[in-house]
Amino acid sequence: MDEGIISKFLFAIVFVLGSFPNLAQSRIDSLKGVLTTIDNDSLKIHTYLRLADAYHRLDQNLSLDYNIQAENLAYEIDLEPLVAEAKYRKGTALSNLNLFEQAELEFDIALKIFSKLGNSARIA
Repeated sequence: MDEGIISKFLFAIVFVLGSFPNLAQSRIDSLKGVLTTIDNDSLKIHTYLRLADAYHRLDQNLSLDYNIQAENLAYEIDLEPLVAEAKYRKGTALSNLNLFEQAELEFDIALKIFSKLGNSARIA
């Protein structure tokens, strides 16, 4: 095979793979921008949860922070389905940080709320 073709192919692979972190950062920047313009608390909670998801593989501490912000706001406006979702995701972040006892408490609270609400997808 021609060395020029191989070089171009390898360059293309490196270029494509190298752009993934930029895509993640672009998504994070977009979500942060949206967060500053939202007046609706429910949408803010969903945005906090999306930011937590975006940081899931990049920085577990930031993921946890955004889950806590979602949880606090969901409690503040008394929106149980989103409290449960934030608790569940907070438990996941805590588990990823090897804080298993705290994670178990969060999962337990989330499970109780999901059961109360009849959310069979999260109970299973």
